[in-house]
Amino acid sequence: MNRRIHKFYKSFIQKNADSFISNSFAWYDLEQLKKLFKPEILEYIQNINPEDYLIGSLKNIPFEKSNLNKMLYLDIKYFLADHNLNYTDKLSMAHGIEVRVPYLDKDLVELTTQIPISLKMKGQTTKFILKKIAEKYLPKDIIYRSKSGFGSPVRQLIGHELREFVDDRLSKVRLDDQNIFNVEEVHKLIKDNLDQKVDGSYIILSLLAIESVIRQFR
Repeated sequence: MNRRIHKFYKSFIQKNADSFISNSFAWYDLEQLKKLFKPEILEYIQNINPEDYLIGSLKNIPFEKSNLNKMLYLDIKYFLADHNLNYTDKLSMAHGIEVRVPYLDKDLVELTTQIPISLKMKGQTTKFILKKIAEKYLPKDIIYRSKSGFGSPVRQLIGHELREFVDDRLSKVRLDDQNIFNVEEVHKLIKDNLDQKVDGSYIILSLLAIESVIRQFR
């Protein structure tokens, strides 16, 4: 099943709006994730549910009724800070590329939280007020063209350029030595990802990060 369709379905069947919102940030099924750990490790994390942390964060904005604003709040707090900005900035600087993202001024970000919903999104037009202002300065075919992302090519790297690196860092010898992950399940994930049975590149990237931290600091 297409990753986005599966993600939408998982969100759609949630019991309430907050669960729907928090589930939209999930990359992989929680029960499948738990299989990646050895039983003795799973005992410590069995009752941990990332969704609880996301829903708990919404308590910081208790008077917010708009689901769109709730999604934007979680996007700013988690996805942008820990994902796009962090990875892109470090990787680009490491290769001598200057990547700078606009609209990161703290006062400007706080101001945008006060913009009415009707000016943030109208129909299917996102960033409505920004695009209307931009019409004074740019041609409409530029403003309203399809979005083109500039994210790191994680899927391409994990499945191709870094394939040998993945096999080495997540080898049976290394994983057995660290004694945290279920080797069979990790290798099944890697194979299923290569065979395009699952979209597991970001999970594999996380496993590589954990392996690196353990190897360097244990």
